[in-house]
Amino acid sequence: MQAHAAASGFLEQPIDAQQTGAFNSELGARVAEASPGDRIGSYKLLQSLGEGGMGTVWVAEQDQPVKRRVALKLIKAGMDSTQVLRRFEAERQRSR
Repeated sequence: MQAHAAASGFLEQPIDAQQTGAFNSELGARVAEASPGDRIGSYKLLQSLGEGGMGTVWVAEQDQPVKRRVALKLIKAGMDSTQVLRRFEAERQRSR
């Protein structure tokens, strides 16, 4: 129960916004070259699940605020337009 309470709100912002406040082109370049074992914030990439028009979905291990496996979608560089970000936000809301 404590872990659940500590984790509440972790999906309120995408990972790049949590760490940088805005999309970071350097982070976008790293996303394009991501490979198993890479770390992005508190996530360690384990295995690529698939790639689509917006980016790649990975199995990742989150180590904060709780340790768990998650699905992490890495958005492709250049996909930070207002329209694409709205579409991503709608997708994120549907997954809840």
